[in-house]
Amino acid sequence: MEVGGLIVDNSINEVSLHELQINICLEELNSEEPQTRQYAISQLQSFIDNEIVVNALKTRAQIENNPECKADLDETLKLAAHSEITFNFSENRIGEASELARLWQTVESAQLPELVKHVKKLAPEDQAKVVCEVLTQATGSAQIVPILSLSRNVMMRAEVIDHLEKLVTAESSLLVIRVVSLLTRLMPAKLVAHLPGLLLHKNFQVRLMAIKTLHLLSKPEAIRLLNELMFSSESSNRKSAFSFLFVLPFNDTGDIVLRLIERVDLPKNLDQVIRFLIYNNPDQKFFRRITLSYLLHGKKIAALKTYWSLAARSLTVSGLVKKSEQELINETLADTKAFILRHTRHDTGKQETVKKSVASDHKNQDLLQLSAVSDFSHEHIEKLLKICENISTTEEITSAIRLIGKNKLASNPFCTWLENLLEKDSPEVINPVVETLLELNKTRLLPHLPILVFHKNPSVAEKCLKIFNGGFPEKLVEKLKLWIRDNKAEIREVAHKGLMEIEFLQARELILTFVRNSTNLELIKYYSSILLLNPDRLTVYKLNDLSIKSSGEKKKLLTSLAGEIKEELGESAKDENSSTLNSVISELGIKEQWEEILGRIKQISYDSQPGDIRNLLTSKAFNLALVGFLILAVVIFLVKFQLGSANRLLNNQAPQKKAIYSYDLGNDQEAITDKKNARPWDYELPELATPPDSLYEMLTVEERRALHEELKKEAGPSAEEAPRDDQRIRLEVELQR
Repeated sequence: MEVGGLIVDNSINEVSLHELQINICLEELNSEEPQTRQYAISQLQSFIDNEIVVNALKTRAQIENNPECKADLDETLKLAAHSEITFNFSENRIGEASELARLWQTVESAQLPELVKHVKKLAPEDQAKVVCEVLTQATGSAQIVPILSLSRNVMMRAEVIDHLEKLVTAESSLLVIRVVSLLTRLMPAKLVAHLPGLLLHKNFQVRLMAIKTLHLLSKPEAIRLLNELMFSSESSNRKSAFSFLFVLPFNDTGDIVLRLIERVDLPKNLDQVIRFLIYNNPDQKFFRRITLSYLLHGKKIAALKTYWSLAARSLTVSGLVKKSEQELINETLADTKAFILRHTRHDTGKQETVKKSVASDHKNQDLLQLSAVSDFSHEHIEKLLKICENISTTEEITSAIRLIGKNKLASNPFCTWLENLLEKDSPEVINPVVETLLELNKTRLLPHLPILVFHKNPSVAEKCLKIFNGGFPEKLVEKLKLWIRDNKAEIREVAHKGLMEIEFLQARELILTFVRNSTNLELIKYYSSILLLNPDRLTVYKLNDLSIKSSGEKKKLLTSLAGEIKEELGESAKDENSSTLNSVISELGIKEQWEEILGRIKQISYDSQPGDIRNLLTSKAFNLALVGFLILAVVIFLVKFQLGSANRLLNNQAPQKKAIYSYDLGNDQEAITDKKNARPWDYELPELATPPDSLYEMLTVEERRALHEELKKEAGPSAEEAPRDDQRIRLEVELQR
């Protein structure tokens, strides 16, 4: 159907969502990435009654090498197994819960669905007993999952909920997914304490279920984590985008839908899912946002027009707008164009028209003759090369350029001649040269693009910027990292256009990195328009986080910018799920604990993009840390130097040895000598102390006689008997009198 020149797919209502999901999961079941296969297995567990699904799982199980995927496949296939055996209970045993619990542990997994039918015949309290016994004694998820299908009245009983909570930390990821999903419906308050761990679970499908629970408690944090998980560095997340689109309501996943559309390379099945969601979820705020994206990126993303028209169609069919589809389109286009102009005033400039020359604009007969040649020979190539060396007029040059491009003449002489032409000012020459080099040898064009994007002619600059992004996106991003910091008007204008040209997720990362490290409020305001033109909830979160870490005018600016983007998203400042939060928290009376848990959740981030080393080296925090490190190193060096000098002085001083007299060698312990290793020249004689001067004083006769008598008394009557201690005479004392 065509409405206002827009083609709308009327068959979208006929698409079965389950069929789309099965097709996507069956494709991902054979992915090269284990994480993607594990996701597919967990999703296909819901369709094990489908014969095609079961056969695909069996085929994959035969070739699966990853141990985690293999375990999940085995568990899923056990659940898929069915048995035709029926149970015949005697009349006196059919109502016994203990007998059913005993049988549950003994029969095969394929017989458990039949056993569930008998459990459902029991009274609710007896059913609860069976559930608790099964959850306590079960050895695998294949024994547990069937019993989880009992009624809500049974599963809501306190004793059952307590047993379910214990399974949140089970080893089986498939079981954890089932239990978390069940508790989210029954009693999400029981999951509050487990949320930080579940959000960091190794299985990203478990993380998705935790995000779904978190959405009941903190909508902003859930949306942030979902966006970060979707667009993190793990490519398998983006390939498994189907599950992300159904975790939260459509009005909270609009960011993901738009970013997926803007990535261009959507698989067919995912494209059908997005069409299904857009058509079956009419939303005026989403229609305004996709209109904005269509006006900004519609020229390079052809599919945007289809999604945009589908969103308009869904609004008129649902009756949410009381106007025709064409009126809705015209009004929204006018409002959105005005919004874009308000935020891109500095990008509007007079586009100079480039006159396209034709072959008959010149009278060079040699060129005219070559233009008529259909198959160039070596002689023709040599002739054209000589002509190129001598022509000078614009008409002749453009004619030669056309001949080079037409005949694919990519040899070095021709490429060199084309490169030299890029120094000219004429857009009539530069534009065809750029196109020809891009086709023949784009590596020869690359060094000139960073210069040509600043060309004074807007048409040349715009063309080269688009070619730069289309052919060398990574190189352009590297240049934008430098240009975004420059305050010169012409450089920042090109940087702004370049940021609008590249993918928004990359542009946002560059802008926020710049904002984080810059104090130039004028430049921050200048680039903030790009964030406004691409309103996103994750942008709001990151701006609020930056404003908390900032101060003064910068803090005010970032807070104001976050508010403008939030207003553009059509969201109020009040948290919409505050009533749900209060009811859930009041169930357990854990308001204070929730504040602590929420603080831990805010520290969780799936955004693992590597930082730019240049940004690190130029950041204020890094420079302050570097200065502190240098000061600490200098202090340590000085302390080490002083201590080392002191130790060397102490080591160089002569040791203070005890004085040894010739008549008293002292009582020091003799050194222990290693006789095996000792050498004669290693022995050192002890230094003799100088005796006091009083030793050499002359004694009188009376003094000598008195000293002799004293010595005789000390020696005693026998020379072999030592005198008593109190009778010993110390010569030192005697001589010092």
